[in-house]
Amino acid sequence: MEIKSYVKLFNHHGFNFPLNSGEKELIDDCPFCQSEGKFALNQKKSTWRCFSCEAKGNMYGFLSKWHELCLSKTTDEQYEQLAKDRGLSVDILIQFELAYDETNRCWLIPVYKINEHGKRSLINLKTYRVNTDGTKEFFGSPYCSQGLFNQPALQDNHSPVFICEGEWDAMALLGCDLSDFQNAVVVAVPGANTFKEEWVEFFAGRSVYLLYDNDHAGPGGIRIATERLASASVLPSVYALAWPEGSPKDIRDCVIANGPEATVDLLRDNLHEILLENPERVQRESWSQVIDDFRKLYHVDYSFADAATIVAATLLGAKLPGDPLWMFLVGPPSTSKTTIVDAFAFDCQHCESLSKLTSKALISGWKIPGTDDDVSIFPLLKNRTLLIKDYTAVMSLGSGVQEELYGILRDCYDGRVKVTYGNGKTCDYNDVYFSLVAAVTDEIRRDNRSALGERFLKCEVIGEDYDAMALTMAALNSVVKDATRTRNLQLLGCSIRNYLNGVYINPNNLPTLPDKYKLSLSALSLVIGHLRATVAKTQDDLQFRSRPEGGGRVVKQLSKLGLCLSLLLKKPEFDKEVYRLVKKVALDTIKSFQLELCQLLSLNVKGLTTNQIQHRMQIPKTTTQRILGDLQALQVVQRKKVTNPHGTGRDEDSWQLTKNFLQYWNQAELTPKTKTKNLQPI
Repeated sequence: MEIKSYVKLFNHHGFNFPLNSGEKELIDDCPFCQSEGKFALNQKKSTWRCFSCEAKGNMYGFLSKWHELCLSKTTDEQYEQLAKDRGLSVDILIQFELAYDETNRCWLIPVYKINEHGKRSLINLKTYRVNTDGTKEFFGSPYCSQGLFNQPALQDNHSPVFICEGEWDAMALLGCDLSDFQNAVVVAVPGANTFKEEWVEFFAGRSVYLLYDNDHAGPGGIRIATERLASASVLPSVYALAWPEGSPKDIRDCVIANGPEATVDLLRDNLHEILLENPERVQRESWSQVIDDFRKLYHVDYSFADAATIVAATLLGAKLPGDPLWMFLVGPPSTSKTTIVDAFAFDCQHCESLSKLTSKALISGWKIPGTDDDVSIFPLLKNRTLLIKDYTAVMSLGSGVQEELYGILRDCYDGRVKVTYGNGKTCDYNDVYFSLVAAVTDEIRRDNRSALGERFLKCEVIGEDYDAMALTMAALNSVVKDATRTRNLQLLGCSIRNYLNGVYINPNNLPTLPDKYKLSLSALSLVIGHLRATVAKTQDDLQFRSRPEGGGRVVKQLSKLGLCLSLLLKKPEFDKEVYRLVKKVALDTIKSFQLELCQLLSLNVKGLTTNQIQHRMQIPKTTTQRILGDLQALQVVQRKKVTNPHGTGRDEDSWQLTKNFLQYWNQAELTPKTKTKNLQPI
């Protein structure tokens, strides 16, 4: 600090040092022990000391000691007089440690912050004085930091917060009952035009109420504050007070004129939300940056990140020709399915959202009298994505309702829907292709409607080894963030929308598909076709020889998904990372005991007995035998007899993958590289 500046601060608090002195040390009487000529200000070192009482320190040390001394001398009568003058309670004045400075005939108002060590430290000592002519002066100590008044109250506290313009307003508001606002914290900025970037993170994820003065500077202060708040890591919900005509000029005057209750009523009726907009904040150069936006709000492990990436690629699929991408987002309850869907739902440019799927929600037979208006959602879906928050509810519908819905969905997938209703209204749509993402529980694994199921791929939102405790703790820690969930989701939706809009799609220059991955995708599709097929039985007898599902449709789906992933991740060609995600979707699509058994046999190519398989998979023996029988009928496994190794009892059945299926399996690179406890070679 410059010498002149340092001297000016001491002069502000009663010293009379010459501003332009060239002396190394300036001498005056000590304000603490009153020793004459013992207080020395070292201009070179910017320190002070008393040679009598041995007090010493820097600028902030002096302010702290001077405030402490004045505070100890402040009387009840002085507090009562100030409370009357300012329209405040004595308790509030004492709470914020206001002190009367007899030497300079002024009040001292300390401003604190929490330092890097977690302790409260003084950063400014403001002075308030009423002159003999009735004029009032209010100054901060020269060259001290401009801080938030009552900033320590924001530490380890996620409550809503009122921001007032000035310390007196904050103290007046704290005398009101703020229980209607979840007992919000109250702070104050030093002026309408002062809102520092370093304060922004104090308000991240909170509800913030701006109570700036009812004057010409107030709107400008609100604009500055909102521009700053828009850069918070978690966007706050911001509300500003729109003063009714004829209102007092600030919060303190309002409390004095109308009383605390009426002031709270005024706030309740006249706080209006401000939509924060900061395009720079939501412009993302890479998809990983969008995933980082998710991390600011939710627990994001690798499975969550994969699922969000696959959903984003599904959205891109709506912009490309060919069979649409329909994706089930699968997981047990409370495993982030809805979180992902809700985030994408705020990308209203690319998505249309339904809480529950019904045939009438898609295509309405309602006919508005005298008009040709179409109230159906279906025509709005062209080249966009339909998001379903709860597909599980569909499976609880009556069989007739289900069949009607599934029939419409099959037609939707093919791009042509025609429905005639009893009121004479006919809905006829052509060439309406759209992507679909539906959140659903594991209950979908029970649904064996292959006519519809083969149109859907599946993506699990959690991995086999997901950390349930981490997910639960993240949910617990997000309780506060839930209060601003809508605002946070708006930010995510904007981040997703802007990134997808920046993905350049040139139909004449799409990412290439190397021959290596053409072979892998073909093999992968055949594996899906074998393991997703059903075996027609009457009890234990085959009705006819079962044949695997053809791979034509699914290979087109997987290749399109890979193309969309390549575009999303800005890759010039289908590569290893893209194939990893495509393979995840493929395996999630056929996730079942059948898949698990094939994974086990791929690790034990010489074969396993029925008992060994049952033991490793930890499922009932009857279930094991049924699965093996089905896979044998589909030519996935083959059986041979082996001699009991103990030399007793009957020979045992040993099972292996068939030569053809093992070839598909290896070409698709499906043998697990990480061996789980159950899936280990014997």
